[in-house]
Amino acid sequence: MPTWRCATSTRSPCPRSGTWLRSTASRPRSGPGRRDTAAAWAGELASFAEATGASGAAAAAAHGRALLARDGGDGGGAAEQFEQALAHHARSGRRVDRARTELA
Repeated sequence: MPTWRCATSTRSPCPRSGTWLRSTASRPRSGPGRRDTAAAWAGELASFAEATGASGAAAAAAHGRALLARDGGDGGGAAEQFEQALAHHARSGRRVDRARTELA
């Protein structure tokens, strides 16, 4: 499997956390460009998850996309993304993150 690193870091595999992504995606109107930044980071997490097989990262990316879809008025797309996040959470040990997805 190839080594994957986020474009913004040479020291850690992926400096963006799911918590930061959820925080940014859930408040997309709080500053200029934050919605675009959250969408870009969700994509970055999804790429990381695909390259490494990290279920927690895949779940965080899907959760972020769901929040962006919900806030953008796409309720059906949000529901689908939340379901995907829960499926990824089922394969990871991050129970607190799964609970956050269930509550969202």
